[in-house]
Amino acid sequence: MKKYGELIQFEPVTTIIKLKESAEQHKAQQLVASYVISDKMALKLADIIIPQLQFEESVDNKSLWVVGNYGSGKSHLMSVISAVAEFPELAKFITNDKVRHVAGKIAGKFKVIRFEVGASKKAFADIVTDNLTSSLAEMGIDYQFPSMDEISSNHKPYFEEMMALFHQRYPDQGLLLICDEILDYLRSRNQQQLPLDMAMMRVMGEVIDGTRFRFICGVQEAIFDSTQLAFATQEVKRIRDRAEQVLITRDDIKYVVAERLLKKDAQQLHWIREYLQQFTPCFDRMNERLDEFVRMFPVHPDYINTFERVNGAGIEQRQVLRSLSRQMQALMEQQVPLDKPGVFSYDTYWDELRSDPSAKTNPDVGQVIDVGETLFTRIDQAYPTATEIDFAKRLVAGLAIHRLTVGDVYNEMGATAAELRDSLCLYLPGIEQLPGEKSKNLETQIVAVLTKIRKTVNGQFFSKNKANDQFFLDLKKTEDFDAYIENKIPLLTDDSRNGAYREAMLQILEETDMQQPNVQMWRHELKWLDRNVNRPGWMFLGSPNERETAKPPLDYYMYFIQPYNPPKQKKEYIRNDEVLFILQNADADFNRSLNYYAAAVDLYASATGNAKNVYKLKADGYLREMQTWLKSHFKDAYVAQYNGQSKPMMDWLKGTSVRNISGLGDSQIGSLKDIFESVASHILANHFVSLAPEYPTFSQWITYENIESAAKDALSVVSGGAATKRANAVL
Repeated sequence: MKKYGELIQFEPVTTIIKLKESAEQHKAQQLVASYVISDKMALKLADIIIPQLQFEESVDNKSLWVVGNYGSGKSHLMSVISAVAEFPELAKFITNDKVRHVAGKIAGKFKVIRFEVGASKKAFADIVTDNLTSSLAEMGIDYQFPSMDEISSNHKPYFEEMMALFHQRYPDQGLLLICDEILDYLRSRNQQQLPLDMAMMRVMGEVIDGTRFRFICGVQEAIFDSTQLAFATQEVKRIRDRAEQVLITRDDIKYVVAERLLKKDAQQLHWIREYLQQFTPCFDRMNERLDEFVRMFPVHPDYINTFERVNGAGIEQRQVLRSLSRQMQALMEQQVPLDKPGVFSYDTYWDELRSDPSAKTNPDVGQVIDVGETLFTRIDQAYPTATEIDFAKRLVAGLAIHRLTVGDVYNEMGATAAELRDSLCLYLPGIEQLPGEKSKNLETQIVAVLTKIRKTVNGQFFSKNKANDQFFLDLKKTEDFDAYIENKIPLLTDDSRNGAYREAMLQILEETDMQQPNVQMWRHELKWLDRNVNRPGWMFLGSPNERETAKPPLDYYMYFIQPYNPPKQKKEYIRNDEVLFILQNADADFNRSLNYYAAAVDLYASATGNAKNVYKLKADGYLREMQTWLKSHFKDAYVAQYNGQSKPMMDWLKGTSVRNISGLGDSQIGSLKDIFESVASHILANHFVSLAPEYPTFSQWITYENIESAAKDALSVVSGGAATKRANAVL
C-alpha cells in the first residue's frame, strides 16, 4: 500500500497573494518563479496581454480586464505581469518558454502603480487620481488633477497632460496602473454613482491609445456581461470597445492544480494509472478521461467545475487552490485505499463550508447548511444500515454543495444517481462481485441508499424529481418534525407514556376487541395443560385496581402493569387468581422509542394534512422499535408476580418450556404472546386444580370455541348417534 504523499510532489498554496507584494523585487521574483502557466494561459499572455501592454509596435492598445474567481490565481497573474513590467531581471524566471521569449517586449519597460479599491466610498475618479498623484510624487513628478467641479467634460486631457510630464522624466518608459479587487466596490455603488465611475473607466481605456499609459483591472466576474449593469448598457459598450477581457478558465486552474499542487513523476503517474484502471468499468467515461483522472489524482477532475459554480453572498471569497491545499495536507499521511478509488470530489468541500461562520450570513447558504446538518443528524440517529452511513453522508454532502450551484436554491434541480456516481466517484466495496454491468449495479445501489435516506427523514428536506429522476435537497420541506417531537417529549405525562406502552402491548398480544370503552381489558383463555382444556379469564393492560370492572367473574386475571408511576398493590388484596407482568428493566433505547412514540401520537392527534401523515409514519416506526426491543429483551426486562412473589419471567418455567406448554411444533416459532401465556398457564396450574379438582382430562384439546360443539357430539353419542373423536375425547 502507498500513502498519498508517496504519489504526489505536493506544493501547497496557503497564502493569499496581494498585488502590492510584487512591488518588492525579492518577493516579486518568487511570485514569477512559482507561477504555473498552462498552454491556454501562455497564448493569452503571448497573444493578448503582452501585445496590449507593449508600446514599441503600433497596435490598437486597450485596457486589460483580468477576470477570475477568488482563488483562481488572478492576483498572482497580475502580480507576475506587473513584476516583469517593472523589473527586467525577472523575465528569465518565467516558467513558460514562449511567454519568456515575448516578455522582453515589456520587461522593465514600465513604472508601475499598484492599488486595490476595497470598500472605499469615494468616486472611482477620485480613487484613481489620488493614487496617481501620490505615486507620481514618489517618482519625482508633481502633477495635480483638478477637482471634479473644475472638469467640464472628462479626465482625458488631464491624463494626456500627466503623461507628457511623465515622458519628460522617463522618456523610455510607460506608466502601468494596475488595480485589483474592484468588484465589491462596483457592487456597492448606486445607479447614480456607477455611470460616473464607468465614465472614468472608459476614459482610461481611451487615453491608452496614443500614449504609453496602460491600465489593468482585476475582477471576479465578467462585469461587462453582468445583469447588474443592464441599466447602463450604452456606457458598458463604450468601455468594452476600449478593453480586452482575459478570462482565467477552469482549464487554467486545473493546470495549476496538476502542475503545482499535484505534480507527479513518470513512476507516480504509472502507479496511479494502474490503480485507477481497475475501477473504470464502474463509471461512465472514466476510461476515456483516464489521463485527466491520473493527472489530477487524488482530486476528481470535476471538483473545480462544481466549486466554481457555488453561489451565494458570504462564500464568494472561497479559494479553490487553498481549499484543495488544505484537503491534500490532511491526506498526505493516509493510505490510498485498495478497495475503492481514493479520489475525492466536491462533497469534501461541505465540511469546510459548514465550519465557516461567514457562510451563514447569506440566508440561502445558511438554510442549505442547516438542512444538510439536520440530514446528517437524522442519518446518524435512524439510518437503517450502519455500514452505509458514511456513504449516505457523502451523498447528502454532494447534494448540499450541488444545491448551491443551480442559481435558485429552491429550484427542483439536482443530480441523478448516475451523475452522483460519476461526479463524486462513489463506490461500494463488493459491487464488483455482483453479476451484470458494474456501473449499472453501482447506480442501482446508489438509488437504494438515496431511497433509504428519504425514508429515514420521512421525505423532509429531501426530494426526487419524478420527471428526470434527479435527487435534490428540498428547502421548501423545512418543517423539522423530529424537532417538534423532541420538543414535545419533556411535556409528556405518565399517562401518555403508559398509553404508548399499552399500544405496543396491544399488537404484541394481538388484541383489538376491548370489552369496556375506558378500560383496556379482554376476555381471554389460558391452557390448563394437565386437563387438555382452556380456562376463561380476563387480561388487562392495567392493574388489579381495575378488576371490578370485569364482569362476569372468571377463573383468572392477567395484568400487564403500566411502567410509569404504577399503582401500589396492598398485601391484603393479593389474590391467587392473579398474575402480574411488570416491565422493570427497560433501558435507554426502549425509553427513547417509547417517548418518541408517545410524543408523535400526541402531535398526530392535533395535526392536519401532510403533517398528520408524517406523524403517523413516525409513530409507526417508533412503535416497531418498541416491539422489536420487547421481543429481544423480554427475558431480562420482565418479572412475573404471583401471590406476592416476584422473579424473572422465565424463571417460573424451570422444569418445562414454552414449547411444551403452548403445544408449538418443532418447526414453529413462538411469539411473545405465546411466552406470556405459557408463563401464566404454568403459574396458574395449581389454581385451576383448586377451582375444579374433579375436572376431567380430555384426550383432545378443548377450547371455549369448540366446547359447545364437543358437548353436542358427546350427547349425540349418548343418544345413540355415531361416535366421533371429539365425542370420545369428552366421554
